[in-house]
Amino acid sequence: LSGGIRKGDPVWRPVGCDHCHGDGYRGRTGVYEVVEIDEAMQALIHGGAAEAELVATARKAGPSLLADGIAKVRAGRTSVDEVARVVQEEHD
Repeated sequence: LSGGIRKGDPVWRPVGCDHCHGDGYRGRTGVYEVVEIDEAMQALIHGGAAEAELVATARKAGPSLLADGIAKVRAGRTSVDEVARVVQEEHD
């Protein structure tokens, strides 16, 4: 994952135990991408805008799924591997 994790930043890796059944995770942490349908986005949708234009407009208003995941990696709330898995599933 690039774009938010710099060389020297701490990156956490899951370490399993009996409590987590060896997977290294406790509980659940959501990785989100929320797109507000404001007037500008609504006009693009109704005008039949291309996906690239919709995505570009959405990125101006809020973080992408990947950006939210990277923020959670940097905060030590999840791992790079888990974010990569989630983002890959979204794009399959």
